[in-house]
Amino acid sequence: MASQFPPVVSNDPNWPVEALRELIDLTRQEVSAEVVSLKLHKPVIEVTAKAAQLGLRLRPVYNL
Repeated sequence: MASQFPPVVSNDPNWPVEALRELIDLTRQEVSAEVVSLKLHKPVIEVTAKAAQLGLRLRPVYNL
């Protein structure tokens, strides 16, 4: 089965390849932006921005 995502390459020192792979994996699992933020130890806004830049969809951020 072919992957729908291209090979992971990172030119951004704040987003190493391992973090990008984790982000992609978590978006495939339909995890919320808050959970991704916690798992990657990055601010929610940074996670949502990178996901948008890569064309990935995260579950929305909910304010309680």
